[in-house]
This record gives sequence, C-alpha cells and structure tokens, in this order.
Amino acid sequence: MTEEKPKEEVESLAKRVENLGKEIPPERDVIRDAVRDEARGAAGEHVDFQGQPLLKVEYEVLKEIYAQTGKKPEEHFAHEIKEGSVVYLNCFDQGLTSLPGSIGRLVNLKKLNLEKNQLVALPDSIGNLRKLEGIYLGRNVLTSLPGSISELVNLTTLSLGDNKLTSLPYMRNFKKLKYFDMDYNQLTGALLESIGELACLEYLEAGHNRLTALP
Repeated sequence: MTEEKPKEEVESLAKRVENLGKEIPPERDVIRDAVRDEARGAAGEHVDFQGQPLLKVEYEVLKEIYAQTGKKPEEHFAHEIKEGSVVYLNCFDQGLTSLPGSIGRLVNLKKLNLEKNQLVALPDSIGNLRKLEGIYLGRNVLTSLPGSISELVNLTTLSLGDNKLTSLPYMRNFKKLKYFDMDYNQLTGALLESIGELACLEYLEAGHNRLTALP
C-alpha cells in the first residue's frame, strides 16, 4: 500500500511540474509527458490492475500496446508491477508489428521481453527507459535500431538474435553489458571495435552472420 502525500504537497508539486512543462520546447513532448506523469503519480491516479495499483498513465500505455492483439492488458498475466509501476513487461509472441511511442513513459521498466513478434522497427522513445537492465528482441524482423537505444546505459542483457540487422548501435555506453546475442542477422564486415571496450561482457554470440574480422 503506497503512502499518500499531503494534499498541499501534491498541489505544490503539480503546480511546479505544470510550470516546468511550459518551459520544455515542443519537440521534447516525450519528456514533457514524463514530467507530467510524475505529477499525476504523486496525485495518486491509479487503477486496479490484476489486484494491484498501477499508475493510470502506465495502464494507458499497456492499452496502446495490446490494442493490436484485440485483448485487454488484464488478460496478460506475465507482467510485474512494483510500487504502482510496470517493472517487467512480457510481450512474448503477441503478433506485435509496432510499438507506440508512448512506451517511453514506462520509465521504471527494468525488463522488456519482445521476442517472437513481427517488429520491423522500434520507436526513438525506447531510449527513455534508462532503468532497463534487459531487453529481448530476438525473432523479429528488425533491420535497424534507433540511435537512442545507446542511451540504455544500465543494460546487462541485449538479445538481438534472429533478426535482419545490417548494423549495430553505438556500443561504448553499454558499460554494464554482460550478455550480448546478435546471431542470425545480416551483419557484414568487421565487428565493431567498441565491443572490445565492454569490460563486463561475459557472453557474446555473433554466429550466422557475414562477419569477416574481429576487433
């Protein structure tokens, strides 16, 4: 059960956030939304999700994701909710062809499983998920990744196997990466030199590509 904030504190926070939101340039809409989401969360705007409180703004994101499946988020039981936020989102084998840009609002997400779908691209807002520790993208039809994925500095697991990738993202930011799977793609030439800088890397799978040299 979450602790209720005093009404005066909530109103003060909401006012500060509203003023801050006005100062954010229009092109940073996702950041503006995230800031406003914090105010809504402080105000206690939750819904009941499988017997647990979930921030309403995060529930709306789940609804957008699962709209493609014709099901409600409540029909999926493999998610993990902690302190009103989604920390594990399991969309394994849901027939998804795209992700909404609003997924960037799930700022407390730590694990995201999107394996075995039909995704051809990821939204730039994926880079907002700074707390993400594991992202599983295997068995999709991805041909490239957004540059913003390099902002996921807390990743320990990056699974990209069995896609159609022809290039890899900027790797030097992945200082905590331990598991990296990129087999069964369409990578050619030499492997990125920056992979050699991943000091924490314990497992690397790069088979079934057209790589010709190692860094």
